Amino acid sequence: LNRLEIKSPTPTTDTTDAPTDTTREYINLCTPTQTYRIRQVQSSNSLHILRPSDDGIQRGDLAVIGATQENDETVPDVNLSETMTAIAKCGSTLELHNPQEGFNIIPILEGLLVKYDSADDVSMSTKHGGRVVESTDQRQIVEKLFADVPVSNLQCARAWKDICAFVLPATGRGWLPTARAKIGVWKRVVEGAVLQGIDLGTQFLVGDLWKSILDEDGEGEWPRELFEAVVRRVCETGDEGSLLEGELKCKFPVPQKAWI
Repeated sequence: LNRLEIKSPTPTTDTTDAPTDTTREYINLCTPTQTYRIRQVQSSNSLHILRPSDDGIQRGDLAVIGATQENDETVPDVNLSETMTAIAKCGSTLELHNPQEGFNIIPILEGLLVKYDSADDVSMSTKHGGRVVESTDQRQIVEKLFADVPVSNLQCARAWKDICAFVLPATGRGWLPTARAKIGVWKRVVEGAVLQGIDLGTQFLVGDLWKSILDEDGEGEWPRELFEAVVRRVCETGDEGSLLEGELKCKFPVPQKAWI
């Protein structure tokens, strides 16, 4: 069974490309793959929920509307079996709306992440962040971040991939690499592939490419999590919804747009 979630953005953010309206509040209904804006629709035609009366009901329990009356008293032989009882009334309804402009959640997601430019950022964040690590499980950290983004998990995963976000489990945080960091990783990827004879135009294991950029001591200039985030962004990896599933098998497509 698919799980439905009700998500709401913070009062100062908006998931559309329209200017932010801090006075407007709304909630989204999210399936695992889709997001719908919930909005209230007023109608001049009220919705009534009715219940037919049965023969055994007591006449004193019903307010019969429109019955012929004599001396302000209900005619005693009114056929109550043909009457209706209004048990609820709704003057407005809720509508699921899919905005034409879509949901621009990247600014929201970026606001939840810590900027990464070099290893110094990690050490400074750990030393001065004043944050107790709640979890070192990568999946739990990602799921907690996605819970604060008011769209479906699949849409969160696509945005996560687009910005090359990654998690360093030891810090319990999500990180957003700067352009300089992504360019640095990209250069090492190309150099390693050339030196080790890895054909980036065919399918390859990311683990093999990672080994090609390590130094003689088996150390990498960048965290492996950042390396995999960059490779995932520029490669054909299939379903974005499985960011954490197993070892990546990728091949590079012909670049269609600038991604850094």
